Amino acid sequence: MNLAELIIDSHIKVLNPIKLIAKKYNISISQLFCIYSIPYDGISQKELADNLSLDISTLSRNLNNLISKKLIIKKKSTFDIRTNIIFLTPPGEQVNTSIINDINSYFSDINLLYDENVIELLINSLSQLNWFLIKKNK
Repeated sequence: MNLAELIIDSHIKVLNPIKLIAKKYNISISQLFCIYSIPYDGISQKELADNLSLDISTLSRNLNNLISKKLIIKKKSTFDIRTNIIFLTPPGEQVNTSIINDINSYFSDINLLYDENVIELLINSLSQLNWFLIKKNK
């Protein structure tokens, strides 16, 4: 397998546990990614759409569902009233923490398969790949 095939295959394989975790919280995978991607101090709707590679209309539908579940709120920006800033509500913050814990728990078996050095190398390699992708996609 080449790198492109491995990346696509890994993406597909990682989506299954993400789907199961999303189902646990009665949200879609896309909504889970939204919750995960909202920082403590909020994020503009445009920036969130860019970060998630979603059209604004698709993101809006996901955000409206999360608003109805009282997991997020939208506020007008104090700097530009045309801009919405998205924040997690306290229940949204709890769901976010639980999602992260569930994902860590799901993948904790990796620690049993490999020694510390291999895990550290894996984490460093994935971090470098993420950094490369962030730079390349700007």
